[in-house]
Amino acid sequence: SESRANKVHDIAEQIGQKLAKAEQLGNEGNVDESVALLTEIEKPKSEKRQAEEEYRNNLPQPQLQQQKLRVCEVCAAYLCLYDNDRRLADHFGGKLHMGF
Repeated sequence: SESRANKVHDIAEQIGQKLAKAEQLGNEGNVDESVALLTEIEKPKSEKRQAEEEYRNNLPQPQLQQQKLRVCEVCAAYLCLYDNDRRLADHFGGKLHMGF
């Protein structure tokens, strides 16, 4: 169960970092690279959905209600297992995370 949660977090982290990078590239005017990176993100997104489903299916019912948190290894902020991709991108592109 813990390894499934870690898998979801790892995939979510990859997606968040790529979204932050794509946003940065777009802001710098590298639109083609940004779009290519956004297209690249589709595969990890489907992997994340599948990993989340596996995780949920293997949890006892009462534990589904609890929020699953993990500490960011870079800046020590809490990341939720169910954070959406936009929130993760905001985290990985944020000042606190980038400052470390």
